[in-house]
Amino acid sequence: MLVLLQMAASPWRACAVSVPNFGFETPSIGSGNDRYNPSGGSWTFNGLSPNGSGIVGNGSAFANPNAPEGVQAAFVQEYGTISQAISGFTPGTPYMISFFAAERPGNDQSWNLTVNGTVIASFDPGSANNYVKYTATFTATAATQTVAFVG
Repeated sequence: MLVLLQMAASPWRACAVSVPNFGFETPSIGSGNDRYNPSGGSWTFNGLSPNGSGIVGNGSAFANPNAPEGVQAAFVQEYGTISQAISGFTPGTPYMISFFAAERPGNDQSWNLTVNGTVIASFDPGSANNYVKYTATFTATAATQTVAFVG
């Protein structure tokens, strides 16, 4: 399982693009809980256990490390996906996406980061059980870009 948190997109030479719900705090599921495909936030989650995605609270049965920001993180298992259409980009401008990820203890998950369905980076951190910062770059093609984490 992959746990994701604190995603931000920023141009290399200008101000950051605002990423709604970048810390996955909405909807609130409560400490110690996990929920597949939660609704009520700006992210879209797809897939069911064990091939799904969702939100996990600090102290859940997933044994995930505490979120580095807030009290929740998102997770991707196997072939699950998390996506969001984000606006505020300037077409033709290069951007860097930064996020933190950690593996569930005893698991090894690889994933792709896509923008508008195109893979911009692939990751396989092995068994990184603590949050690590990852980055990837892309050039915006429109004012709204769909960013996805794909297991």
